[in-house]
Amino acid sequence: CECVVLLPRLSGGTARWQHGRLLSEADAAARYLNAAHGAQALGVVALGEAGCVAAELHAQGALESHALVTLVPPRVPHEALRALDAPLLCVLGEAAGQASEMAEALALNPRLRGEYFVRHFAGCRQDFLLAPGSEREAEAADQAVSLALAFLDRHVPEGVAAGVPR
Repeated sequence: CECVVLLPRLSGGTARWQHGRLLSEADAAARYLNAAHGAQALGVVALGEAGCVAAELHAQGALESHALVTLVPPRVPHEALRALDAPLLCVLGEAAGQASEMAEALALNPRLRGEYFVRHFAGCRQDFLLAPGSEREAEAADQAVSLALAFLDRHVPEGVAAGVPR
């Protein structure tokens, strides 16, 4: 059984949501899904600032998963991108420069072996996934969700032995 843990949208930035609290939430969700539903594979989907924190925790080895999806993170530190060891999908709104910077940092990470994708939705506000402001943004949000599901289907295998591969 595969498992996807959705991390909450953080408001107030990392100063109000400490890494430990986010890690605790993800761990509790994974343990519950494993115990209640026999989940053996883990994918993490994080929205907004939670995407930055999840990437940092993953890079530090504190959070393990088969795949990480970050949806509209404000800015993931390059040090975290270069240290990730699980496939990453990053969906971005407005900041085109951020997309190219992230792709360059990820390209320097030999652990990923090319298993990453940064998708910039040009002309969409940063919060287009939660509050589409136009038909174009609503279509982009649908595309982003479809992309995330396809990415998770590829990288979070069903029926794997317990544990996260390294």
